Amino acid sequence: MDFTNSRLLAIFAHPDDESYIVGGTLALASSQGAEIHLVSATRGDKGIQHVEDPTEREHITNTRAEELAAACRVLGIATHEVWDFPDGSVDNLGTKEEELNKKIVEKIEKAKPNIIITFGPNGVSRHRDHIAIGKIVHRLLTLKLYNFITSVYGVTIPRELITDFEQILSTRKKTTGHYHEIPLHGSPSINDVERVDIASTLATKFAACRAHASQNPEGLIASFEKLPPVLQHFEYFLPLRIYS
Repeated sequence: MDFTNSRLLAIFAHPDDESYIVGGTLALASSQGAEIHLVSATRGDKGIQHVEDPTEREHITNTRAEELAAACRVLGIATHEVWDFPDGSVDNLGTKEEELNKKIVEKIEKAKPNIIITFGPNGVSRHRDHIAIGKIVHRLLTLKLYNFITSVYGVTIPRELITDFEQILSTRKKTTGHYHEIPLHGSPSINDVERVDIASTLATKFAACRAHASQNPEGLIASFEKLPPVLQHFEYFLPLRIYS
């Protein structure tokens, strides 16, 4: 991918998705002069698994907003927004789904990106919110053609690498009900995705992860560093829709 002087809109589900999942790519894009805009559809208020202090848990939404702002500064993200859709229920919004659709369309039309990054079909970690956001963005982009968009990518883990990647997931405390059990054959093949070399921005990615202090970043980073270079040094993207 070439991010030189591009306008990039990243649409994710939670504060920290931008750092843990695509931090290396966003840092690289920023270094290439990209203007990056970020949306988190939820406040991440269910992310209390690593927070022991009850008082801190009560203020988790404020904490996570502050952490996101700090991570955006590290990654060179120009603007970010945190919306208030329910964490853990993006795939079951009911009447609020139309509101989310409208906000996404409005953001696309305001930012006028030429590149959009969201989640691919396995949501990287199989999180229900991740998968739902990716599906919603992709569906909206099939309904209306925007002549300023040239590429849409879904961040993913190819099925050939999922077993190694899940070593990371096994070290994380998580709310089990938030995750789908998706068959490995439902994930894209490594032959169908593009990869971004993030070796040069790995330190920046880790710095952005550390900005999300409430989410035990050191534990994740320690696990990440044990992975083979094919997962440490690259982030993977499935082309969702290419405009001509």
